[in-house]
Amino acid sequence: MMTNLPEQSSNSRRSFIKKTGLGGLAALTAASLPAAASTLDDFMPVKEASAKALKPDITIKTIPENMVNGFYGADVKPVATVKLGQLVAIETINTVGINKKNPEEFYQKNNLSIDEHAQEIITILKNIKPEPSGLRGHVLTGPVYIEGIEPGDMLEIQIQDILIRSNYGVNSVWPGGGAIPDDVKTPETFVYRYDKKKQFASFK
Repeated sequence: MMTNLPEQSSNSRRSFIKKTGLGGLAALTAASLPAAASTLDDFMPVKEASAKALKPDITIKTIPENMVNGFYGADVKPVATVKLGQLVAIETINTVGINKKNPEEFYQKNNLSIDEHAQEIITILKNIKPEPSGLRGHVLTGPVYIEGIEPGDMLEIQIQDILIRSNYGVNSVWPGGGAIPDDVKTPETFVYRYDKKKQFASFK
């Protein structure tokens, strides 16, 4: 996934809020009103760009030291530092349905080749540390520290492109979980193949 962090101008939302907060209505002068108006440009849609044309300033790889299991705790150190306006490529993985103790079994059972991306997932599952609290969840890339952001700021992230890294996908359902917890009686895992050339996914 490639994301773009819009640059922060001197007439930013934070600057405008600080001015109005410190000076009340008196701060709404010719100097501060354009600051509010200029922020409207931040919400204009960006021009479309092909995947080949995108050259990220920073790429965050899916390697064990860049991954966390479950959620981003306050004590988890950022794996990368980025600046506003930079284009960042963040790699991710999907470990749904894969047994962490024997991840190779999933690929053998579903007749999937253990390619470079699959080997990446296997390495991460065998090396990632479990969440100390016991909380379980998805394997996440990050966290990422963004320079110039303070508590209370509103951050806009523009997703420029999403590139599929493997030729399969996985989805799981189980009783008491997911979007329809009361309708699922037995746990099931579905594997579907993705044809990159045809851009078509099939459930078999």
